Amino acid sequence: MDFERVLVNSENETIQLFVSVLGTEKALALIKAAGGAQIYIPSIETIMKDERNKEIYLDFGKGATYSELRKKYGLSEKMIREIINNVLKRKK
Repeated sequence: MDFERVLVNSENETIQLFVSVLGTEKALALIKAAGGAQIYIPSIETIMKDERNKEIYLDFGKGATYSELRKKYGLSEKMIREIINNVLKRKK
């Protein structure tokens, strides 16, 4: 069976998205690796927020104060504290 032809001609919207973004070869590889599984794909905003939070935690570890971090990242001091506490909880 010609899997690539089946993918290209599929009416399934998810398959069409995979093929249009990844191409048929990589779409097929993804389907073979994770077919049938529910996959969460984070948004760019989520990825960037996670990276920002890591940077906040690293800056705090280098001695930055809550006030300095608040100014640098444009967040409230309460939010800075929550981010640092959340990172600490995940590391335990």
